[in-house]
Amino acid sequence: MTILTLPARAGVRYSFIGTVATVKAGPNDTGGALSVIESECPLGWATPMHVHEREDEAFYVVSGLMRLYDGDKVSEMGAGSFVLAEMNRPHALMTIGDEPLRLLQLHWPSGFEQFVVDASALPAGPPDLELLTELAARHGIKIVGPPPA
Repeated sequence: MTILTLPARAGVRYSFIGTVATVKAGPNDTGGALSVIESECPLGWATPMHVHEREDEAFYVVSGLMRLYDGDKVSEMGAGSFVLAEMNRPHALMTIGDEPLRLLQLHWPSGFEQFVVDASALPAGPPDLELLTELAARHGIKIVGPPPA
């Protein structure tokens, strides 16, 4: 493997469940070891409560403010914060504050980026939770609750 370099704003961009997700590295770049995605999340955006059954996940907050729901625990994470969510751990994210949230997401092993690609083909607008649940299940992601209010 060679050294992978990618300039700012480079990568393949997808409209992903209300965000813009830019895949910075995937299985072809990392030998299947890791996926790296930069996400731009608007105010009020939230994920459903979910569990990754195939990969661990980490987030680095580049800018903005995120509320993390970790089971029954709720934390607010600002720029410079880091979160490690091991597989099989229920969690949800929400953008809060007065500016959009920018995250750097790491997933290992790789594979989550294919969920991003497939979900980007869903109809525009707020995601249909039933369709999203079916698609997520095919990628080893179990949706276990609605997005936080």
